[in-house]
Amino acid sequence: MTSLPFDPADEALRCLVEALTESGQAVSIFDAADNLRYANKTYQGMFLCDYDGPFTFTGILRHAHKSGLGVRIDDNDVEAFIARTLPRRRSVPCKSFETDLVDGRWFWIDHTVLPSGWVLSVDADITALKNNEKSLRPAPEAALRASRADQLTGLPNRRHILALLDEALAANEGRGSGLCVAVIDIDHFKAINDTHGHEAGDAVLEHFARSCRERVRAHDRLGRIGGEEFLFWSICLDGESP
Repeated sequence: MTSLPFDPADEALRCLVEALTESGQAVSIFDAADNLRYANKTYQGMFLCDYDGPFTFTGILRHAHKSGLGVRIDDNDVEAFIARTLPRRRSVPCKSFETDLVDGRWFWIDHTVLPSGWVLSVDADITALKNNEKSLRPAPEAALRASRADQLTGLPNRRHILALLDEALAANEGRGSGLCVAVIDIDHFKAINDTHGHEAGDAVLEHFARSCRERVRAHDRLGRIGGEEFLFWSICLDGESP
């Protein structure tokens, strides 16, 4: 770890920031001229490692970028990043924001500008929270898909296929496009259930749905509206017949 050319004079302050280090938080203090006056071990690991100066804000950013450390820069242009960051660095007394590092970690930054112009930054590792957020994000989408699908066949269920038909009717109103709608019923399905049992009936429904999916066009729609009844509809595109 880098031996920094400074040492906090106040022992209580040193104990405080080292305690924050143990919690995984990164602490840095820059003076009004943007020289680094203190950094705990977590901050050093994020931005400095074997860096030996100059310990200015811009110098540290350039070193970190060159060494594969620090914040992730989307366009990989550290000079443009510095030009964007410097005007905002002391624009407000207090602000909080999140940022991600080159190594994949995420930190929540509490950035405080003191009346003297010195800047205190306390950064908390929120990587676990971001990972949880990513894992939870698909859940509502999966729930929505499940609410629209028939559990047995995987086709749109009654509510969803009728909603799709309503949308198609509204979208094609006044356009004169041909619309073909058919209700399909599997003959003698009750006899299949009565003779061979409901598992056989379910297998027939699954086979029927699978066969239909293999034959309908991309813009055709087929859904199960209940029991052995299915709803099929299709909009005839230009040059096509129903």
